[in-house]
This record gives sequence, structure tokens and C-alpha cells, in this order.
Amino acid sequence: MADTERDLMRPDLWDLLLPALKAARRAGREYEGRGKYVPRQSVTKYRENDAGWPQTTENTFGSGANDEPIDWPEMFGLNPGLLTRIPVSDVPELAWAVSEISRRALDDEELLRGVSLLAPLHKPEERRAQVEFETIRILVGRILNRADAVGAESDDELLSIYRQIERARFAKELTGNVVVPLVAVSFDATEPIHVDGNTWIERLTVDDHRVRAMSWLRQDGVSPYVAAAATHAVVLRNVRFPNRVHTLMTGRDVPAELSVEITQTVAEAIHIVTEKTTGYAQVLVRPHDWAESWVQDLPPLWSAWSGRVYPEELNDRRWDKDLTPITAGDADEIVRIAKALKAAPKNVQIAARRCRRTTFRDDTEDLVLDVAIGIEALVGKEPDALTHRMAQRAAIALADNIPPENTYSLLKQFYGIRSKIAHGETPKRWTVKLNGQEFQARWAGLFLLRMLLRSRLLADKPWDAASLDKGMLDKFQRPDGYPSLESTE
Repeated sequence: MADTERDLMRPDLWDLLLPALKAARRAGREYEGRGKYVPRQSVTKYRENDAGWPQTTENTFGSGANDEPIDWPEMFGLNPGLLTRIPVSDVPELAWAVSEISRRALDDEELLRGVSLLAPLHKPEERRAQVEFETIRILVGRILNRADAVGAESDDELLSIYRQIERARFAKELTGNVVVPLVAVSFDATEPIHVDGNTWIERLTVDDHRVRAMSWLRQDGVSPYVAAAATHAVVLRNVRFPNRVHTLMTGRDVPAELSVEITQTVAEAIHIVTEKTTGYAQVLVRPHDWAESWVQDLPPLWSAWSGRVYPEELNDRRWDKDLTPITAGDADEIVRIAKALKAAPKNVQIAARRCRRTTFRDDTEDLVLDVAIGIEALVGKEPDALTHRMAQRAAIALADNIPPENTYSLLKQFYGIRSKIAHGETPKRWTVKLNGQEFQARWAGLFLLRMLLRSRLLADKPWDAASLDKGMLDKFQRPDGYPSLESTE
């Protein structure tokens, strides 16, 4: 055994595949040389809209251009037919390897699951045909597609490609960078922004956009154009996780071992600082020396999950006419708030979560109640959430930025509307007044909640309801020699 083969997990599979790969390639190239039609690998081109948002979607239909590499999964078929260019039986080395792999897989559970995704779900008598089908199209086909795309011709070069796909199918654990693109927001930064620990905000590359592109035919509530519109991603570097790559992952939940809770925290921080609406539609993994599949010669990027974790209103795409990046100063505040939120007590985390949840609301009453819950979590202490007391605390907390009487008045008015909703009444007015001007109550309340969160999370000495009460008492005038609050405790 050559030194380059010593670290293989299934050298027996490689021994069967190598002659099959070489023979299949010769047969396909001879077929192409006879001037017959051959399918070509499709190219996904990078695109932007007029504002500069990435808008790359997958090229779903049709074959690639005539100068693109052969699309090998479409070349071979088990049975002659309209869509079979070359029957497997016409290539003896390929036919024997496919037959032998399927025979061994029926007696080897690990091999069965490694070469076929669906065969374990079939009845025993149907498994062999499924193994043969996937071996031809998904194993041999993908290896040859990658080989042509990167110009791999030698045995060692083919082995290097096989080793990557072998690890994705047989390794117990894998390592990679988890990549979660943030939709509808951009940062004025080309260098990575360190958030905390192994978490960074990184600019996505053109290759990233081409590999992660979604089909424009999706029917699951995710707009492929919203998903595409992400210039940066939250990246968790060097994550080790149990291998679930070559399995059928059911359900809509992100795999537990690839927790992206920090992405929610970053999204909350972005909304608190900038009021921008964001979220994500993909959880990707940039592999460390393994690959589930490839797009031509681009770096591999495994799609671990997709779904809509952004507000429905973004699908209207009224926001994508302008791209205004988040400044370096705001990015610094976002990082500080995200780090503070990770360590914050539960009431502060609840307030931040409710603040961002307002972006998912299309009902004013629901939005007002979310804001009220967030404010109560920060400045409420009494079971009955006394409005007067909360308004005082909010005024003290924001006194450095907003005149206390303004904060007090706005919050009192906002809570008057909230109380009517909570008691099943419809408010006659949905506005608040300040200095002769009227404002939408929901936006006034949301503004106060965002300001309170910024004050709490950016404070050198974080406050709570009790410390705000103490702050009010400390501001009272005391006669000379009167004991301070601290001396009486």
C-alpha cells in the first residue's frame, strides 16, 4: 500500500473505485470525441443588483456551456434508455466495481451507509439496485466532476479527491467553520470582526455566494434572493461535531451540534444598535479537509440547514434598493452588546429577544405587547409592574441621553396604550405626544426599549431596577451631616 493510502478509512472501497474511475473517464471522453451530445457541468454566475446586494441564485435548468467540463453523473446509466449516454455494462471495469461494491455493502453496514443515503431505508431485496444507482451517480459521478473541474489526472490527484468525500461519509467526527450569512445587512469592513471566543463576523467571498446559491424554485417561504443578499456572515471557527453529513436530516431544526445561538445574539445586537432588520436562511459549514460535494472547482461548503429565520416582510424586498453598510463605530457597539448579552442575566436577554421579535410582528397589538414585556423585564420589579415606578427608573437610566421628563412622559403614555390592550380594549389613539408633536406609540416604545438596552449593555457598571431606585434616592438633597444611604445599609 502506498504511503498516500495509509490514512484511508476504507482502502477497500478505493481499490475498487480507482480502476472504475479511470475506465469510466476514458469511455466518456471517447464518447465525447465522437461528436455526440454530452451534458456539461452547469455554472452559477455571481450577480449583484443595482444597489450592490449579492443576488446569486442556482442555475437550476439546462446544461452548461460546451466548453464546460462533462457532467459525469448524467453520463452513465444501469439500463439503456433515452437518458443513458453510456450503459454501465459497456465499461467492464465500471460494471464490475459497481456490482462488487453493492455486493459487499449488503454484508457491511458501514459500507452500505457510506455509499448509499437511501438504501438503508429500502426493503432488503431493493437495496442492491439503490446502492448501484448512487455509486454511479453520486460517488463516481461527483469524483469525476471534481477531477475535471480542478484538472486532476493522476492516481494521486484522484485519491486526494476521494479522501475528502470518504471522510464526509465514514468519519465519526468532522471539523469545520460554521458559516451563517446575515441577510439584509452589510458591514463597512473587509477584515474579520472578532465578536467573542471563536466567533467572528466575516465578509463572504464571491465563491461563497456561488456555492451557497439557492434555487429560485424554492417553495418553503424562503426567498432565494433574500438568502443571497448577505455580504457578511457570523462564523464560528474550528467547530468539531458528530458526522451527520451523509444522513437524511429530518425536521426544520438546526443540528444541535452546530448551535448558532450566537447568531441570534448578534442579530439582536444589530437591531438594538441600528434598528436594522436581519436574520438568516442558511447554516453552512466550511469543511476542514472533507467534502460532501463540490460545485466545479470552488471550495466546498456544506449546507447543514436552510429555513426562514428572518422576518417575512424582508421577502417584499423593499429594502434592497439601498445598501448602507454598518459603520465601524456601530460595529464596535454591536460587538460590545453581543458580548454583554452572552453574560447578561435572563431578564436582559428576554428584553433583547422581545426587542428583535418586534421585527417579526405584523400586528400592532402584538408589537406593543412585545415592547412592554421587554421594558418590564429591564425596569420592572413589582408584580403589578407599576407604570409610575418604571417610568421613573427609565428616566434615570436614560438621563445622560434623553431629558428625564421626556422619557417619563413617553413611557407613561405608551403604557396607557399597553394597559388597554392587556385588558381587551382597543385604544382610541395609537399615538403619544411630546412637546406638541405626535409619534406612533409603537415606535416610541420600541425606541425607549432599544435605548434602555443600549444603556444597560454598554454601561461600565450595569444597572438593574434596584440600583436605579437607589440612584433616585441618591439625587435627593440631604442636610449636611445627614447619613448617606450606604452608611445606613
